[in-house]
Amino acid sequence: MSDRLVTIAVFGQSADAHLARGALEAAGIRVALQNEETSSLFGSMSTPLGGVRLVVLAEDEPAALKVLDEAFGPNEPIGEDELAAQAVAAAPNAAAAEAAETVSDPALDALYAERDRRAVAATFFGYTLPFGALLFFIFVGLWSNRRRLTRVERATIRVASFLVFLLFTLGLVLLVWYLS
Repeated sequence: MSDRLVTIAVFGQSADAHLARGALEAAGIRVALQNEETSSLFGSMSTPLGGVRLVVLAEDEPAALKVLDEAFGPNEPIGEDELAAQAVAAAPNAAAAEAAETVSDPALDALYAERDRRAVAATFFGYTLPFGALLFFIFVGLWSNRRRLTRVERATIRVASFLVFLLFTLGLVLLVWYLS
């Protein structure tokens, strides 16, 4: 009896892997999922990282492939002609759909521009400002420390405080410039 595991399928989504796992477990085949955490963390970007791998024991591989073929159909590549036929069937009026995509709506463009401005403002006030305030209070805590600071510590605090002030000033100038 071999304990060697073989990968029988790779999925881009964790949900698809769980469907296949359920079909194999229902058939009495022991199965495991590998790399599932990467899929949960990175979503659809996990496919280039290897996707979610469905592994079984080497001795169960033929039975597992048969179960997957029966449950989900054979995993055969689609030819160019079949792919073109599916595209035509999915979009019978492709010329009209393409023309509708290329038309620019000024009101919609203005709405998107306003959304972008608000996103920049939200990023500044939601991330940069609180982070800078945290750094400011850390520096104030160091300044108000009861022990006497060394000359190097005082110089470091002054340089860091100046950099935080510079960061905020630059951020505010960029924010006002972008929003105007």
